[in-house]
Amino acid sequence: AKVAGLRIDLDRVELRLGGYGFEALCAQAAGEDQVVVLALSGSPQAVASAVGEVTGLPAHYFAVVAGEGRPLLANGKPDYASVARLVASAPSAVPGPGASLEAALLAAYARVLGHDVRPDDSFVSRGGDSLSHVEMALRLEDLIGPLPRDWPCRTIAQLAEAGSTAPRVRRWPLVETSVIVRALAIVLIVGSHSDVFTLMGGAHVLVALVGFNFARFVLSTEERRVRVRRAARLTLRIVVPAVCWIGAVRALTGQYTWSNVVLLNSVLGDRAWGPHWHLWFVEAVVYPLVIASGFLAMPAFDRLERRAPFLLPAGLTALALTLPLGVSTGLISLDVEPGLRFLWFGVAWLFLGGWAAARAETVGQRALVSALLLVAVPGFFDTHSRSLVLAAGLMLLVWCAAVPWPRRLLRPTGWIASSSLVIYLTHWQIYPHLERDFPVAGLLLSLVAGVAVWQLARMLPAPLKRTPMKGTRS
Repeated sequence: AKVAGLRIDLDRVELRLGGYGFEALCAQAAGEDQVVVLALSGSPQAVASAVGEVTGLPAHYFAVVAGEGRPLLANGKPDYASVARLVASAPSAVPGPGASLEAALLAAYARVLGHDVRPDDSFVSRGGDSLSHVEMALRLEDLIGPLPRDWPCRTIAQLAEAGSTAPRVRRWPLVETSVIVRALAIVLIVGSHSDVFTLMGGAHVLVALVGFNFARFVLSTEERRVRVRRAARLTLRIVVPAVCWIGAVRALTGQYTWSNVVLLNSVLGDRAWGPHWHLWFVEAVVYPLVIASGFLAMPAFDRLERRAPFLLPAGLTALALTLPLGVSTGLISLDVEPGLRFLWFGVAWLFLGGWAAARAETVGQRALVSALLLVAVPGFFDTHSRSLVLAAGLMLLVWCAAVPWPRRLLRPTGWIASSSLVIYLTHWQIYPHLERDFPVAGLLLSLVAGVAVWQLARMLPAPLKRTPMKGTRS
């Protein structure tokens, strides 16, 4: 079949649906840019969801019809011509585009969030956060195409309505920029450490991305107590795996210190550079999150943030920039080791700048954020390549909502982006053993091992998994 300009192997679709436990016949609707799926087992909604996953196409390109018997020709073979005519002959049995797409969206949300959802729920209202949004964004882009910038706050019903009128699918679908930046940044980090190439600066881009997602997923709700709970949960979802991993490595190898285990190395640790500084990034994002959570708990600050959602983070970014700018110009004398760029207060401007970037809505606001961020980049690093990587990552977050990405790379990109924290924590124990003789193998094994650990963590018993937040339904 040819749908949305793409050729679809319907035999393979039927075979893949069998792997989901569904028996179905597929045929292209006569004179239509749509495939009819005759569901011989399973509900039409469940089959529609499975078809979306199998093909990667929006659900409105498929009309799923419930059937009790297999139509056959005189020679005993399936009668695909009859299947193709089902849309015209039994329109009442075919879910409309919005209804079919909505069912697929409900199934996708339930799978990612781990609990049932309703059409009037949104990703944010049901407890979605920056650590689960990568998988959700990729699934939604498969179903409805390019996502609006505010999709986390839109209800499932609103997304289904928008998706039912979406333009035809691109060969290179548009993927949310934050997902691509997150995946590329962790690859640059591990690849540079493994000596495959030298393109440092990815970790600092990720600091800005944490601030960017903090604004999108924590501050997108109206109730102050819910904001504080979400900020605390986001912080714990970084702290808990970090402390567990660092503690295990210390117990088994003695590589790290107790100040690493309790995430106080930047305060109590030895100032000389060594393995205990490998994990500076974790403290660099945890400390701003803790401080921001504390301020959000204050009613006055919460009211100020609502009144000036852009001006507040922009002003805080300008204030935080006085430290790196003062040091780089010699106006401030601050002799700290291993360097300002590895200490949480030295990179706080990146977290705040990411926050401001997420709140920028007009061209003028984006221009202001760009000026604030770029003014500090040239003197912040000691190499031009590092500055270029940081500047490119920041500008992508500020100006670009989505980028075209090869369809075949969507799934591995999503895996790498989703497991970026795990990859960062674990790669220090993998690549050094291969760095000298097999650097590329060190890079690839670090990525694969991190994704594998992340996948195993998702299989934890239900009580250990994330649970839906209370008090978020209206």
